[in-house]
This record gives sequence, C-alpha cells and structure tokens, in this order.
Amino acid sequence: MDGRLAWEHRRAMGGRAILILCALAFAGCADCLAIGCDDSLSVTVTGVASGEFTIRVEDRDGAMAATRSCDPTSCPSAMALFPDFDPTRIEITVTVGEESRSQTFTVDYEELRGACADCRFGQVTFAF
Repeated sequence: MDGRLAWEHRRAMGGRAILILCALAFAGCADCLAIGCDDSLSVTVTGVASGEFTIRVEDRDGAMAATRSCDPTSCPSAMALFPDFDPTRIEITVTVGEESRSQTFTVDYEELRGACADCRFGQVTFAF
C-alpha cells in the first residue's frame, strides 16, 4: 500500500472502531439498567471479638427492618450490607452472645451516579 492508501484505510478503520465503541457503550448501558442499582446501608461494628454477632437495623417509624447474622466469613471486617434499606433515622441493635446494645443514628446518604443508574449509599459505624 502506498502512504495515501494506508492513511485512508486507517482513517476508515478508526471511524468504524468509534462506531463499534459507541454501540458497545449503549449495549453496556442496557445491561446496567437490567442489573439495576440498589440503595443500601453499610454497618460496620467495632469492639466485637472475632465471633458471631447479629445486627438488626430498623427505621424509626418501624416501617422497615432487617437483620443479619454475622461471623468473620459472612461479614468480613465486621461489616454488613443492607440492600434496599435507606431510611434517614435508624436504630441499630447489635447482639453478641447474651448482650445487646442499641444506638440511634441519622444517616447521611451519598448519591452515587453511574453511567446508567443512580443509588443512595449510607454507612455508619456502631461501637459495641
């Protein structure tokens, strides 16, 4: 190929590559919408020995509640995620063995903006 013909070939391929990338980007967005994005709350518990414990989260109105049983495998770093849970005022109860402690939190949720979906994510730390 002479220089001009090679340049025309690269230019045509570059244009096709851009079209392919755009199509893939839109296809990825469709997949993203199918997967979705959940609002969620992350609770980290400090001050517990590496054993089993239970975390119960409940909104102050009593309309939403969720419980997670944790151990070092199911809740690494003593952190539990509660999907589809995003009330602003919550009460958390942590139970270790026979001992339970409760604390009330006001959660500041961060708005996460993705290419295809928006989510609210909050996190709190419970000192046992």
